[in-house]
Amino acid sequence: MFQGVARANVVLNGIANTSFSGKATVTAELRVLRAWYYFLLMDLFGGVPVVTDVSIQARPQAARDSVFRFIESELKAARPDLPKTWASNMNGRITQGAVDAILASLYLNAQVFTGTVSATGLAPGAARWQDAVTEANLVINSGPTVLQRTPRQLVPDSGCGWRRTLPRTISNRPKLSLPLSTEPEWFGTELPDADLHYNQYDSPAPWNGFSTLADTYAAFDPADQRRQIFLAGPQINLVTGQPAKDRQGNPLVFDPNIPDVTAATEVKVYVLISGRSTLRTYSRTMATTMLSSASPRCI
Repeated sequence: MFQGVARANVVLNGIANTSFSGKATVTAELRVLRAWYYFLLMDLFGGVPVVTDVSIQARPQAARDSVFRFIESELKAARPDLPKTWASNMNGRITQGAVDAILASLYLNAQVFTGTVSATGLAPGAARWQDAVTEANLVINSGPTVLQRTPRQLVPDSGCGWRRTLPRTISNRPKLSLPLSTEPEWFGTELPDADLHYNQYDSPAPWNGFSTLADTYAAFDPADQRRQIFLAGPQINLVTGQPAKDRQGNPLVFDPNIPDVTAATEVKVYVLISGRSTLRTYSRTMATTMLSSASPRCI
């Protein structure tokens, strides 16, 4: 995320003294992207250093409410220079609706983001409910956007979750999530890459990463449509549409009922790959060998 902030700062600095058609819009997009990265940083870590230049030096940590105000001011300043929509060949670029959506989420959580945490807990900041409603209505009533009625419609088979702002394919891969990856070949696919089994996509293979507790899955009533956000039961390959197999060639079935966790034949281990911590699945024997090694295992 800080890498995204740094890249935005580098480009903003590079174009500051230039003149070209559409510069105001490009500048606005960069400011929104930087604000979005700071939104994620603030949400995860609270107060973080706010950096808007390219000099390399130690930075003081800003309070969480200060980061909140920075994000809000950047989004509001950038919005007028952004279009409502882009031509289809420019899908994926920032729009006014994207800014409104981020602001709505920002205001919805304002009491936490601007609150004060102490040993006794959180003292909530000022509520911004009406501001959240106002921004959400801007999105709903803008025209280009569509309010999906069910969770599954957020990721339709025919395209991307954020319908008006993401392209369907880059490198012929279906877009199933927001563009969180910084690697061009993974643009827009980090969430499904982290969720899916290795054999549920052809190339490159997903990471077989995130899962949830069975208790969380069971907390949703079977008739609750929100339960459909989980992958459970027999699985398919998303490219071929055919039943997927596990690595032993058996039908791939995600079962929320695990009778004996100690009987698992595979375990997940974080390994350092090219300087990046990555979650990988190994056989129980291999994982035991790796974890008992005197030095960290790097690839």
